[in-house]
Amino acid sequence: MSKKVKFLLRLSAVALVVGVATQFYTNYQIDQTISKFPYQLKDQFNITITEKNSDFFTRDLIFSMERNGNKTDFMHTKLTALPLMISAESEFNTNLIKKLNEQLNITIDKNTITSQFSVFSDSLSSRVVTEFRDSTNQSQTLESELSYDIQSKSIELQTELSAFNYDKLLKITDLKGNFLLTTVGDNLYDLIKADFKTKKIDVNLLDGDGTHIGLVKGHYILDKKINDQGYDLNQQINQQGIYLSNKNTKSDQDKTRAEDVVLTLKRQGIPSHVTFPEQLKQLQAEQFNLTSMITQFIDFVFNNQKIESTLSVNRFIYPKNEINLIDAQNTQIVFSSNHQDKQNSEQTINLKAKNILFNQDDELSFTGISAENKLSHLNLENHLAFLIKYLPKSLQTKDLPQKDTPNFLADLDKLAENFQTQLESAVKIEKVSMKNQGTAENLKWNYTAQPLKDIFDTKNNISLDKLTLTEQQMQFSQLKLDFPLEQLSPNKAFYQTYFCKLYRGICATNLTSDNYTKITLEQYLVTPVNIPKATFIANIDTYPSASKSLPVNANLTATLPQGYADGMNNIKQNNIQLNVTIAEDIVKMEKPPTPFWHSIVTVVQDLFKLEDGQYHLDFKADNGNMLINGMPFDSEQQNSEPQDELNIEKE
Repeated sequence: MSKKVKFLLRLSAVALVVGVATQFYTNYQIDQTISKFPYQLKDQFNITITEKNSDFFTRDLIFSMERNGNKTDFMHTKLTALPLMISAESEFNTNLIKKLNEQLNITIDKNTITSQFSVFSDSLSSRVVTEFRDSTNQSQTLESELSYDIQSKSIELQTELSAFNYDKLLKITDLKGNFLLTTVGDNLYDLIKADFKTKKIDVNLLDGDGTHIGLVKGHYILDKKINDQGYDLNQQINQQGIYLSNKNTKSDQDKTRAEDVVLTLKRQGIPSHVTFPEQLKQLQAEQFNLTSMITQFIDFVFNNQKIESTLSVNRFIYPKNEINLIDAQNTQIVFSSNHQDKQNSEQTINLKAKNILFNQDDELSFTGISAENKLSHLNLENHLAFLIKYLPKSLQTKDLPQKDTPNFLADLDKLAENFQTQLESAVKIEKVSMKNQGTAENLKWNYTAQPLKDIFDTKNNISLDKLTLTEQQMQFSQLKLDFPLEQLSPNKAFYQTYFCKLYRGICATNLTSDNYTKITLEQYLVTPVNIPKATFIANIDTYPSASKSLPVNANLTATLPQGYADGMNNIKQNNIQLNVTIAEDIVKMEKPPTPFWHSIVTVVQDLFKLEDGQYHLDFKADNGNMLINGMPFDSEQQNSEPQDELNIEKE
């Protein structure tokens, strides 16, 4: 035997040994992979595998889904193992296909499944092409490609759907998606990223009006970060256009529409046991009830430590008869809540808008809007329990109750226990304009409310650079109003009123009409009130042509021991001090012949006292006496009567 032949035989022997060894290694890798089953998709179902037949080169495998003790075979796979390479041919269970056809109202015509596994790269890829006819008998194609990386133990899924029609109610066009799952334990997987886009979605509602909702170019993003205590979840929906129309819509311009809509939702510290699919399942129609829905919604929003949600709309238009009744541009609403301690939480809501136009009876426009409302030290736990208990009934009650709901007032009182909630509100508007009525420029409003020792303290601060009143032909500039108010010795009755103003609908459906009126109005009016010092400063002038800018100043301090009701009916028993000053030229200067200006001049001449070039009004009420400019009110009133008669005769 020649050396060349011997070498070839030895080489062949080595190749055979290597081939057999690699085949054994490949089979070993298959055995190792199979031994890792079952796999579990977090809190949803298990995937198990059963080996039916096997030899040195082929294996028959049955894949099954198991949930709540119910097992369903969904795929049969025949593996062909070659050295360092594995290929697979698969087909779905015919019973499963039949069931999918019935549930989705489709007809699956063909499934093509090809899979490949590389021992060297430790990766598995599988491609599924499903050809089916939707409920409108239109041929569609769904392509899915799954990649599994053994080293990182991550699963990536890419899908592409040509279109889908569900009867005439729903039509989806061109859907593409990418999904990433990662291991969160031994053979346990969870979805951590999702990204899918749609070209268009059409929804037709069977409401008798032919309501149609069109969603153009949507993009949905999910990002989940898992930690030892739970997980953080960020979700975002981008929609290029949302269109609403009905049978009366004549053209595209008549459609209600929102352009460039972005909705984001960020939640931190969600407990591990809370899963979004399970929350959706509990809200299915066959299990629907209002209490469950409200409970689930509250759980969705607040069963975490922090939440922030943002809604941005580049433009929103609500048209009617070719007129835009509402036209809002660059609008953004942000809600955030920090409730890691639900007995001492903080909530903030912000609104911003470039311009908002209301065009109904009168054209009203707002430009450069920013607003913020902030609650701090709120016992969120108590309020959520109150809402869950009473909101469902309130939403379903049509008739006013004939008697109070048992324990309702007691539950209302619980909200006031250790009440420390502080409210801060701020509004800024660059310009407010009402057609043929007037304008306001650089309007600012600040409001605070908080319980202090023995008082409930509120402060109102309003300022604006300019206010014009067209019909009255009057304008104010550099206007500023500070109005502090103290509710003295707020008791249980006061807080019943306070919360019934906050939860007006709930109180109205759990209290009789008489008790509701008593709580929301009468109890509030008898609470003692103190006004430490309210101030008003402004310059007044004629409009549209300016004559002379005249300063106006007013100060008010008051104590109403019996509250508003008795305080207004018996002013003498209160302690009130009002001082107003205005320049003498308010009477002398040339003014437009409007009723408003005439009334101002009449009041100034009748009630004010001219001194040192200014008109003064000093009003005092104390110890049963009322004085105007140092004179008893009755005497002052008598002195004013001849002047009133003279003015009437002149007219």
